Amino acid sequence: PAPAYNPAPAYQPAPAYQPAPAYQTPASSAGSSAEGGPAFPGATPAYDPYAQPVQGTAQGAPPPYSAAPPPYSPVGGGGGGGGQDEAKIGRLMEMGFERSAIVAALANYNGDEQSALNSLLSGT
Repeated sequence: PAPAYNPAPAYQPAPAYQPAPAYQTPASSAGSSAEGGPAFPGATPAYDPYAQPVQGTAQGAPPPYSAAPPPYSPVGGGGGGGGQDEAKIGRLMEMGFERSAIVAALANYNGDEQSALNSLLSGT
């Protein structure tokens, strides 16, 4: 005999999606052990990017600089570091070069005494 015809069960749609209820930690036991103390006494608290800074602690950007550095002044510019340049000029004048040529050479080489001397010796 032929097997009996059994129709498929009727279509049953799946139940509508229901998200799980949000987990809520009871306020009395949050972060504590059963004994009532902290769960991990030596642990560092978790980083909270939304936490407000504690009053009285240093937060934010560093204070602005109080003053800008002094502007660059070439040799013989009148002030600020002139003593060091005068020492260079004095050493080069002892070698027999004229002051105006020394000042120009030092200005051309940003105060580099060795480069100025090489320039004076080569006549450039």
